[in-house]
Order: sequence, then structure tokens, then C-alpha cells
Amino acid sequence: MAGRDRKRRGFTSRTKQRNRALDVIFEADEKSLLDEDSLRDLLAQRQLVSTAQVPIGEFGSRIVEAYAGNIDDVDTIVEASSEDWAMSRMNAVDRSILRAGTAELLYIGTERGQLIPEWASLAREFSTDRSVGFVMGILNRVADIRERETSQSGSPAEADVPSDAETLSDAEAPSGAEAPEESGRGHAADGERTAPDGEGVRQARNAGGNAGESDPVRDAGESPDACDEDPAALALSGGAGPADGAAGASGE
Repeated sequence: MAGRDRKRRGFTSRTKQRNRALDVIFEADEKSLLDEDSLRDLLAQRQLVSTAQVPIGEFGSRIVEAYAGNIDDVDTIVEASSEDWAMSRMNAVDRSILRAGTAELLYIGTERGQLIPEWASLAREFSTDRSVGFVMGILNRVADIRERETSQSGSPAEADVPSDAETLSDAEAPSGAEAPEESGRGHAADGERTAPDGEGVRQARNAGGNAGESDPVRDAGESPDACDEDPAALALSGGAGPADGAAGASGE
């Protein structure tokens, strides 16, 4: 546990806000609040009181707002990028990470080399090691789609580029964190006190597996080694797509 505490202390301020955004989107998924009005209402509550007892800040709120205003579009592009993996088959944490990461990529405009390693680090922290390659593969496909559309339209999305001090370094990225293979159901009730820094996601995950959710790497028969590469290097090079990293793998 001490090792995890050290890793979380190494998170940058933006990583912590991505963590808060993940908490809100995950909670909305668990409570079936994935429509624009309900999600905005939940965000307003979490700007005052959060399951981590630290209100979500401006950057985290921007991510949730980006998803709330584009729920159908984000879910459609995630499904299209995950090939054989319907979102209903993904575990709840991976699904929420992909929604938040895709919304940030498409509507906030953070560069893929900065964004993908950070969401991969949260996948490693709150989901499973095998989920890292799955998340990176899908976000890289989303980034490829965005870049193709940008080159065709000639009007790139407004970039929101953090300073070097805010970029998650390799040393800061969590690695080797053990977690159950599937994410559980059941989120803390509004205002209920829980542990800090994303423990709302972690506690719900530890509450038990959801029979309808799958580990894409496990079910595809993929080796855990497929996700051992450095997240930053994979993101900058285009990364392993779901077929190579996790989702829809046909085996090597």
C-alpha cells in the first residue's frame, strides 16, 4: 500500500484531475446517469462534494463537460475503434477511462503523446495491468481518426497542451499495480465519505466482478507481455492497436 501511496503522490495536478473526471464518469455509469442533463447534475454535485472529499477542479470538470456534451459521439467512436469489443463487454473502469480519454482528445485537444500515457497510468492504477495495452490501443486509434480528419479539414482542434512540469514522466507513471481482473459494481452514495484519490473507483471495483464484463486480453488469449512496453513510447510511436494490445486480438 505504501508503494501505491508513493505513486499517487507522484501524480501531477492534471493527472489528479483526470482521476477526478474518471470518478465522476464511472459513478454516472454505475448509477445509469449517462445522459447529458443527469451527468451535468452529478458534476455540479461533485464540484462541491466528491467521493474523494476533494471537489473536482476546473480541468477535471472540462473533461466531464466534454463527455456530457458529446456522449453519443464519444461512445460511437470508442465502439468503432475497439473493433470486436462492444462497450458493454468492457469492464466499467476501462469503459470510463476510454470515455474520458476520448472526450479529452477530441474536444479539449490534448496531444496524444501527453494524454495517452496519463490515461494508461490510470488504467494501471485502477484497472488491471492487462488493461493498459487495451486502453492505449483504442486511444491511439481514436487519435489516428482525429488526425486524419484534421488533415482533411485543415482546421486542427484547439490544443490544450500542459507545460513540461505538468506532463507525467516515466518515473511518475504507476507500474506493476496489482488489481482484480474485473471491475465491480456499486458506487458510494452521494456525500458518503470514502478514501481519497480515486478510491471510489477502486472500492467499487473491489466489491466484486460483473458477470457481463470481460477482460479483453484474458478472453482473447493474449500474453500479459503484450502490455509491458513503456506507455509513453507506445503513445508517441502510434502504439499497439487493440488487435495488437488487447481488444479483438487474434493471437500471435
